[in-house]
Amino acid sequence: MSETRDRAGILLSGAFWNLLARVFNILLSLVAIRLLVHARGDGEYGLLVLSFNLLGYFSLAGMGMPAGTVKYIAELNARRDVEEQSRVASVSYYTYLIVALLVSIFFFFLWGYGYRFFEIDSNEIGTARRLFLMTGVWSVCAWPMQVYGQILRGLQEFRIDNLTLISQALVSNVGYVLVALMDWPIEAAFLAFMLSQAVMFFQGSRAVRRILPQLQISPKHATIRKFREITGFSLWMMAMQLSGMVIGQTDQTLLAIFVSSAAVTAYTIAATPMNTIRNLNMMVMGAVMPSVSEAYGSRDHGYIERLALRGTRVNAIVMVGLLTAGAAAAYPGLYLWMGPGHAQNAPIARMLMIAYAWSAAFTIVGQTLVGMGHVRQLGWLSLASAVLNLGVSLALVKPLGMTGVVLGTIIAYVAIAPFQVRLFTRSLNLSIRRFLWETLAPVYALCGVLGTAFWLLSRLLGDEPNLIAAAAFVCITGVSIPGIAALLLLPREDSLMFRRRLAQALPSWLGRRISPANPN
Repeated sequence: MSETRDRAGILLSGAFWNLLARVFNILLSLVAIRLLVHARGDGEYGLLVLSFNLLGYFSLAGMGMPAGTVKYIAELNARRDVEEQSRVASVSYYTYLIVALLVSIFFFFLWGYGYRFFEIDSNEIGTARRLFLMTGVWSVCAWPMQVYGQILRGLQEFRIDNLTLISQALVSNVGYVLVALMDWPIEAAFLAFMLSQAVMFFQGSRAVRRILPQLQISPKHATIRKFREITGFSLWMMAMQLSGMVIGQTDQTLLAIFVSSAAVTAYTIAATPMNTIRNLNMMVMGAVMPSVSEAYGSRDHGYIERLALRGTRVNAIVMVGLLTAGAAAAYPGLYLWMGPGHAQNAPIARMLMIAYAWSAAFTIVGQTLVGMGHVRQLGWLSLASAVLNLGVSLALVKPLGMTGVVLGTIIAYVAIAPFQVRLFTRSLNLSIRRFLWETLAPVYALCGVLGTAFWLLSRLLGDEPNLIAAAAFVCITGVSIPGIAALLLLPREDSLMFRRRLAQALPSWLGRRISPANPN
């Protein structure tokens, strides 16, 4: 039992630090994005987003190596096998280096000729070409260095890893604010991003050398045998990553091709509330997979089942509650953040959050299956979902614009969920009825009722709400819906257990304040 308690403590500690880093980044980004969009315009900011999205596609060329690296580093850490960890790290590093060289060639092509494939205003062609050139150069310098963050996550050193992410967020967003305030060109924002990544990689590499001084990354350790072993797992992770990119990023690319770069900015802003909650969810749940991998390797199936049921219920209450609150407060929230112009896209934001509410609750399901090695089935499901999303989005983007690509996203999210549940329950020998009743069905029912009620209340604010009233409504809605759901649906024993475990996992000064043993 002590091993299980230690594992649970590490998991909660990792989730806390992941959440802290993501919230810090979100708060800074909300300010930076608003200033950048108003200072540089929708067109230029859309080009910056397009560059990041195109670069994101090429992370697929890493063949799912990030997840494979984290998984095998975690498994080998249980055996303290530093030599094998060196092989895993070396294979990943040099795979990223080769991929980065290929990616740079693509962006050099965009710089020289390929920019003509996008609907770019003639006054912004020079900006687009410079951004493409900078992206190509950055990929060669930075991609291999990401292996150090994956090593830290595999070692479950989440505090150190997330402190590097916090420093990266601080440098990049301060840079974005300076670009907006000083009226510098949008290329300076990309330079700020490059500087922030360099700071993060330097800190990560130093931390890895301090924690594992025997670990070596060199060509002699990058063996074909280890490459095949990792890719046997990671190729299916690449399929899942492809699905996520098609669903999460293709919308913006299609809008850039068929509509305009300004439409990319409008969609990006409308999707920001959903993406914010999704990123929070994924960052917090990022601690689950290495924990499950370690438990699966030690045959601790009881821990995995408890995590699956209790964790899914808690995650659904929080994330579906937040998404429902975001959907209900979409118009006053966008009005408060970006002004009346972008607030008109509140229906798009609302549709996206409702769509992701179907998927967010299954994050622990997916992470648990990955940790147990069931990636082939998940890969096929993800690919089918991506094809469906792409087909619907391509068919509807011209006649419906943003609404068309959103419908593709909704269909993709909803279609995959029942098959994930079936695969998950079979893997843990659970009945579907028990899983749904203990975890998801009550959450969806209650949040649906609460979301409808708060959305009707938001209509009372009008089309031009008072800013103070809008801020109050957003805050009250964001706290009330997940809070009421937790109060009514989270069993007391789970609440006490969660608080006790979290208190043990957090720094002592903070843990004492939330421990159930503390009368305050």
